[in-house]
Amino acid sequence: MAELGMLLYPMDNPDLRPTQEAMSLYWGNESLSQSVMTWCIKPQWAKKLLINAKSKTITEKRTFSKAYRERRCLIPCTGW
Repeated sequence: MAELGMLLYPMDNPDLRPTQEAMSLYWGNESLSQSVMTWCIKPQWAKKLLINAKSKTITEKRTFSKAYRERRCLIPCTGW
C-alpha cells in the first residue's frame, strides 16, 4: 500500500474472532510497523483473556486504560 509507505501482508480470515491471530498495524520505534497479534488483552492479574471494553469507561477502568492510551493498533479488514 503506497499510502502507508509499506507493503501489507494481510492474513485471510473471513470470520475473525477474539483470541485468534490477526495482522495488525501499530506505531512503534517512530515508524509504522506490522505484526501478527492475538485479539485480546491479558493483564498480569487476570486468569483469562479479556476482549471487551466499553467506550464510555475505557479511560477509567484499570483493566483497559493504560492499553488504550499506549498500546492501540489497527487491524485492516475488508468486512465486518
